[in-house]
Order: sequence, then C-alpha cells, then structure tokens
Amino acid sequence: MERKFDLQLFAEEEQEEQEGQEEQQKEQEQQAEQEARTYSEEEVQEMLQKETDRRVSEAIKKREEALRQEMEEKIKQEREEAERLAQLSEKEKERELMEKTKKEIEEREKQINHKELLSDTKDILYERGIPTRFAEILVKEDAQSTHERINEFEQEWKNAIEQAVNERLKGRTPRGGDSQKGKFTKEEVSKMSPDEINANWETISKQMEKGEL
Repeated sequence: MERKFDLQLFAEEEQEEQEGQEEQQKEQEQQAEQEARTYSEEEVQEMLQKETDRRVSEAIKKREEALRQEMEEKIKQEREEAERLAQLSEKEKERELMEKTKKEIEEREKQINHKELLSDTKDILYERGIPTRFAEILVKEDAQSTHERINEFEQEWKNAIEQAVNERLKGRTPRGGDSQKGKFTKEEVSKMSPDEINANWETISKQMEKGEL
C-alpha cells in the first residue's frame, strides 16, 4: 500500500518552528538590549529609593510582628497569672502581694545603690588620675568590694603606664638636666606623647621611683 505524505502539514510545522525560533531570538535580543541599557541619574535614584523603601517596609513588618508576638506572650502570661491567683486563698494572695512589693523595693534600692556607687567610683578615679570611663566596670555589689576592685585596678593602671613608658623609651637615652620642674599626675603622663615623656623623663622616673605614679 502506497503511503501519502501531507506536504502542507510539514510546511506548516516547519513554519511554526521557524516562527518559534524567530520569537526566541527576538526575546534574546530584547534581553541583551535591556542589559546593555544605561540608566540616567534620576532612574538610578528611583531604583535606589524603591530598594530602600522595600527594605524599610520589610524591617517595619518584622518589627510589628515581633511586637505582636511580644504582646501576645505578655497577655498570655498575665492571663495565666490571673488564673493562678484566682485559685489562691485571700491569705495566700496577701502573702504573694507582700513578697512582690518586697522584691520591687529591693530592686529600687539596688538601682539607687548602684547609682551612688557609680558616682563615688568616678570621684575616686578622678582623684587618683584614672579615666572615669572605667567606673562602670569597677562597680560591684557593695562599697567594700568596689573599693577593693578600684585598688586592684589602680595597681594594674600604674603597671600599664610604667610598661607603656618603658616601651616608648626603649632604645633611647633619656635626656637629663632639661626636665620641667614640678610634678606630673598619672593622667598627665598617660596623655603625653613619646617625645614629651622623653623630654620630661628625669622628673617622671623620679616620681615612679617614689611611687608617685
């Protein structure tokens, strides 16, 4: 039996394939043209603004979600606490209220004590020529332990200054006879440049020997 070929069908298929290739080529050319395009300053600013707005919006959404979860958790805890208190007797409620009030008073006293100790520590450091910025890390639970820590830190500070002075003057011959008259504080020495320390080494070294620095 002789097979017949539908030449028209083949022609249509070939035409569709060719059109598809042309369409694909056209899309590739448009994409290449888009990638090669240069943007004006206004367009760049607009794109940057859009990106900034997008990031700000995301940050706001995340913050709002975090606040919502925090609020839900707080409401949940308050509800559970209310349910727990509802099961207590009047005497138990009164005892819990007293304990809560006591804790709040202790916390306030602790904050006041810390503030006073911080202020006292700054005064002591200033008097001893030590930068007051170290006060926060030196404050302890009470005045005694705070003063002990200050004394320890003062010795560490003296050693650090002495080491720094020695390092700066390593390999140099100290000048003599031209040093300034008078005395220096630890704060003044710590702020000196190597040349200034070198110029005043005679006075500084004598003070260090006497434990004045």
